[in-house]
Amino acid sequence: MLSVAGGTHLVVVDAHSKWVEWAPLADGAGTEPVLRRLSEMLGRFGLPRTIVTDNATPFTSARFRRYCEVNDIKHVTIPPYHPASNGQAEITVKLIKRALKTLMSETNSVSSLEHQVNKYLLSYRNSVHSTTGVSPAQLMLGRNVRTRLDLCPRKDVPKHVAPAPSAANLAQSVSRSQISQSKYFGGKRKINFTVGDKVIVKRHYQNGNKYKWLRGTLVKNLGSRVWLVRAHELTQCLKKHVDQLLHWRGGDDAFIQDTPGRLRAL
Repeated sequence: MLSVAGGTHLVVVDAHSKWVEWAPLADGAGTEPVLRRLSEMLGRFGLPRTIVTDNATPFTSARFRRYCEVNDIKHVTIPPYHPASNGQAEITVKLIKRALKTLMSETNSVSSLEHQVNKYLLSYRNSVHSTTGVSPAQLMLGRNVRTRLDLCPRKDVPKHVAPAPSAANLAQSVSRSQISQSKYFGGKRKINFTVGDKVIVKRHYQNGNKYKWLRGTLVKNLGSRVWLVRAHELTQCLKKHVDQLLHWRGGDDAFIQDTPGRLRAL
């Protein structure tokens, strides 16, 4: 979800095709309005196997959990205070937010805004995506949708659009793009964690405005970059991204003893 100029909007992106859906939440950002809009989207494209969301209240409610259970949907939440864990959705939210701000400066009515956003999404869905090499429409629908550009007379344009790539070719294309992005923008930090490692974990408080480092032990690997950590001072487990973890460099005695001042200095 995103908030722009006092309004809340629901943004959903398909991980396979990069198809984007958008809906304004005129009835508020509660669980029921979110589920109503989400059901409309899933009614068009079918039920997904997995939904990845942040930890906003509508997504952590018992009602949303029950909705996923009834429809056999695996619901995954990202580590708190680390939106980059759901990078694809965050990039899409920034894209839609930038478009909304631009369109809001050009129109005053809600109906006109929805019309303009839908026109924008039509162009986006028909454009070649840099990661997949084809348009979201071609992967989602098997064809590019007709737009006003098709009314312009053009020469030497093939009558038939090339079919969507196979799953294997698409996976290779996405993998090449991810490797390239990791090479040039992935940073220099080497990630090497195993179950049982002693770490210090970043713990946020006061609505994420402050944080401190706590001692912990890695319990379970939840994904390529997400771990379940047992925080000793809290006697509970936390879901954390590797960016929120550091290897413990002190001795075993210092790890066991209660030395919060030393931890804050690390």
